[in-house]
Amino acid sequence: MNFFREVKAEHRVLEKIVERLELAAQVEGIGAWGRIWGVLAILLPILEIHEEMENSLIEKESYLKERGAAAILDAIEEQHLHLKRLIEQISALPLQPGQGPLGRLRKWSKELAWRLRDHFKAEEERLWPHYSKTMSRSLGRSMGRRIESNVLGVEKMIGQKWDQGQSIS
Repeated sequence: MNFFREVKAEHRVLEKIVERLELAAQVEGIGAWGRIWGVLAILLPILEIHEEMENSLIEKESYLKERGAAAILDAIEEQHLHLKRLIEQISALPLQPGQGPLGRLRKWSKELAWRLRDHFKAEEERLWPHYSKTMSRSLGRSMGRRIESNVLGVEKMIGQKWDQGQSIS
């Protein structure tokens, strides 16, 4: 089991949801609000699980002893903070649509999409390759299995939600 391959697979699954969010944000008319929130209702809980899993995978105390680790973790953590603030702004919008809130929901959904893509790229190009060099093979296999299991769970959740009429395509 290749840990890094599993991380990329998880990101590709999340990017499928991000693509749906972008499509929903382009919808005009009366259904726009519901379509965007339909995707966010799936994406936001999955992102929370994803972040919790990532945090549990990194043994920060030992990893921070590695050269360059602190700078990488600081950059990733800054991205997490931006994402968290953006998600809080989105979550604070009223439940009923309105012209002003719809514009903000669209804008913030698009920003969330590009920030997530940027975050996944940073993890794949900087964090995980650097971190994987420091971990043992057995830890890498164990982490790979956890991520693979998470990917399967996310795919199942997506299938259940969108097979129940929440498709936006």
